[in-house]
Amino acid sequence: MGKDIHKKSFSEETLQKLQLYENYLTKWLPTFVARKNIVYGRINIFDFFCGPGHDSKNTPGSPIIALNVISDFISYIDRDMVDINLYFNDKDRKKIRELEIYIKTFDAAKHPKINITITVDNFEDAFKHYKKVMQQSKAANLLFIDQNGIKHVTPNIFFEIVNIPTTDLLFFCSSSYLKRFKILQKMIGIDNERVNECPQYQMHRLLKDHYLSLVPENRRYFLGEFSIKKLANVYGLIFGSGHILGLKKFVEACWEGFGGDANFDIDEDRINPDAPYLFADMNKTKKLQFYERELKNNLDKKAFINTYELFAFTLLNGFLPKHAKAVFESIVKERILPPQKLTTGYKSWYPPNKSSPIKYHKNK
Repeated sequence: MGKDIHKKSFSEETLQKLQLYENYLTKWLPTFVARKNIVYGRINIFDFFCGPGHDSKNTPGSPIIALNVISDFISYIDRDMVDINLYFNDKDRKKIRELEIYIKTFDAAKHPKINITITVDNFEDAFKHYKKVMQQSKAANLLFIDQNGIKHVTPNIFFEIVNIPTTDLLFFCSSSYLKRFKILQKMIGIDNERVNECPQYQMHRLLKDHYLSLVPENRRYFLGEFSIKKLANVYGLIFGSGHILGLKKFVEACWEGFGGDANFDIDEDRINPDAPYLFADMNKTKKLQFYERELKNNLDKKAFINTYELFAFTLLNGFLPKHAKAVFESIVKERILPPQKLTTGYKSWYPPNKSSPIKYHKNK
């Protein structure tokens, strides 16, 4: 399913996918190498469908993006007791040979603390082999699964990843394929009726919700998504992390340059910035209006005990703490809540037991 994207120049949609990967990697890596006290001595980045490292115009692919991001933090890597391990895999031996030659031209590939392992294998065998590496003590993992289609991240694979400690997941899905191929619905265990009823432009959100339903009840795991539209088809990235701050970094990556969780008008908002409505409220997108309304309703019902719960709700809806703060301040101004400030710095709301309590009117 799908064409070889490396034989020609990357499409705009592929570039957006790679940009989001770079955005997240740039936020993820310093979490482990730039802190005062190093907790994780092994930083592992797995790229299971790495390709040759570039397109026909030498535009960097995911392996080179990873090397370039790591290069930006070389000073931290030199200072710290930490090793960076890159695992590049592709089942196409020709692409791997090309990658092996190509990465030799990059200084980061020669750094003594940067270890590169390259394999030629199918995804299932590569994942099984590297799972032992992911489970090693003091290891922090990032899995990039840029599959051509949708079939590889099965419920079993997803369940295994969810249960590996300190492991963030970013995987690509050709979500539109679900409507065209019932065999794919069966492979990932999604209900055919739900797929048929779902509008095409919402298909990637449906897929994310399906994976969320696969998370064990006893496991706290956070999912986010970014939808990509190309002509009539919808694709996208699904993100997963066992840490709320991982989700925060992903949502930030989505808002940087993309303005949210899609590269198109996913909620059919049809807001034209060059021809705004007379009243400012009419220029807000439906998704933002829905989020604001739901947040106000939850605050009115005293649904959040503390700022952690408020910000978790915000991030899971694809918005940032700054969006929550704007709504919160307006509610305080309207005296729906008693006077109080909402600080967005993560130290003020994480961990949950140290987050600030939300004050409500006693007579409500």
